[in-house]
Amino acid sequence: MDQTYNSNVLLQTSGLTGRQIAAVLITAALAATPVPAIAHEPAEHHAASSSTAQDARQPLAKRLAHLPPLADLPPGVERISPHVPGMGEHWADPRDLPLGPVYCVMEGRVTCMEFMIAQQDLRDGKSFERLRPWHRIATPQPPVDHVNFDFVPKGHPGFEVPHYDVHLYFVPAALLEQDKKARQKAH
Repeated sequence: MDQTYNSNVLLQTSGLTGRQIAAVLITAALAATPVPAIAHEPAEHHAASSSTAQDARQPLAKRLAHLPPLADLPPGVERISPHVPGMGEHWADPRDLPLGPVYCVMEGRVTCMEFMIAQQDLRDGKSFERLRPWHRIATPQPPVDHVNFDFVPKGHPGFEVPHYDVHLYFVPAALLEQDKKARQKAH
């Protein structure tokens, strides 16, 4: 069952204003996206990450080759879930949970960074000013392609309370959809 909700449902169920939700989303994206990683990105990266029809025919591993390898994640990080279609395996330092960061990994490459924020924490006005930034990893953070800010009303294994999953994806949404469809066909 897909537990992703659009912004109208998010506003209705959370009790948060659009401004509060936007502030959380923008803060998470800015905290995780250092400007130098974007400003100095080599031209070949942009060619490798485009989602053209030609790229879609390439093997997934080749399409992800420009992303940081699993080996570059910080010490103490371990796999906390198997491959989730459209996201990949989830890796985290158990001491950082439930907040995160949680790293999504496909084909041995980091495709996103995730933070999980309890709905009650937002209602209580809790601040998250020092989300652990990417700079502790040896490889520079890739540019963020898009951010998903999803409300999970019943939680999920590993964080069973109503919360928001904030995913900062380094790959196009079309690639995630292709992974999801390929995994569904396989099962």
